[in-house]
Amino acid sequence: MSDIKPEEVNKPQELPVVAAEETKVENVNKEVESAPTTTEQEDKQTEEDKTEEPVSPEQEEKEILKQVEFYFSDANLPKDKFLWRTVQSNDEGFVPIETIALFNRMKKYRPLEKVVNAIQKSDFLVVSENGESVRRKVPIVPPNEDEQRDAFQRSIYVKGFPVEEKDWQYALEGFFNTLGQTKQVRLRKDIDRKFKGDVFVEFSTKEEADKVLNMEPKPSFEGHELVIMSKGAFTNFKGVEKKFKNANRGRGRGRGRGSGRGGKRGGSSRGINKNDDTK
Repeated sequence: MSDIKPEEVNKPQELPVVAAEETKVENVNKEVESAPTTTEQEDKQTEEDKTEEPVSPEQEEKEILKQVEFYFSDANLPKDKFLWRTVQSNDEGFVPIETIALFNRMKKYRPLEKVVNAIQKSDFLVVSENGESVRRKVPIVPPNEDEQRDAFQRSIYVKGFPVEEKDWQYALEGFFNTLGQTKQVRLRKDIDRKFKGDVFVEFSTKEEADKVLNMEPKPSFEGHELVIMSKGAFTNFKGVEKKFKNANRGRGRGRGRGSGRGGKRGGSSRGINKNDDTK
């Protein structure tokens, strides 16, 4: 393990907001359609599917570094199930760079040495001596209750976005950054990994979040009216909705069982004489 100053362990790592994608890993030597997914932010549309303007080597290097640093950031790493498990499976928290390079948003950066060279310039990440793996310089410390509460209070829920195919991650990050300084934008998707038209947005401060919640008129997106509420209000609403559904489901089951048992007790089977011709 590398030398780590004790006072750095609890020091928060503030990083720029980038695409909060759910990482996807594919076979190293063969591109395939399906692959293990991680968090809720996987974009089915890969970078190869998009037409992009060519960028300079310097700009490309910055893009690589920004994206990889986001993967390991305080905001993303604990919520990325695949990446978190991979980090935890190594005693020093190293992840193969070859694995990182196969995430959807990284597949356009080839050859692999280009990714390695970019990461080596990071002040936030450390590349292993053999140049094959990467980890955080300062190990992540799980957020305490106060930090979790703070993140919850500065988060909002927004729905009403259209659901046609496009790169929603970049589009919505740009949209919300015009409203306030964000830490991350997380798209909600259905079981088929399709965008549902709603998101959670974590702002840098509670004041930024409150500013958006109190905007009049309410923000709209490309002519679409949006429903905006705090994450707390959304959570409460879903809790009440779930209780209501469970209550109705329970009453339905109760009526079904009761009528069935009541029928039998009423003599429909026990009270019938086997010699009775009436049925």
